[in-house]
Amino acid sequence: MMRTLMTAIVALGLTLGMTGIVHAQGCKAELAKYCKDVKRGGGQVIQCLRKNDKDLSDACRAYVNTASQYMACLDDAAHICPEAQPGTGEVMTCLRVHETDLSEDCQNELNKLRR
Repeated sequence: MMRTLMTAIVALGLTLGMTGIVHAQGCKAELAKYCKDVKRGGGQVIQCLRKNDKDLSDACRAYVNTASQYMACLDDAAHICPEAQPGTGEVMTCLRVHETDLSEDCQNELNKLRR
């Protein structure tokens, strides 16, 4: 139970902090150009950047994809992979093993990596 709670807290913290990470790690120009008036919260900044995917730098696109995966797979990871240790690759491995049990949104995000 405690591990499930910790997994959810870590994943939530990563999701909430993703806008700051995106800003600090290579998306400053894209944020200023495409999303300067977008209000933070609810994944709106990430959605804005995704709408401009073809115009993003490779570094920014990588961070946006990571944020999208966290948001789409957070519930699945907490329910299907509660024993997986965040930050070690265990969560991603677990999600891939249980791919047919995942939500459609999570499956779609993980499939983007295979293209």
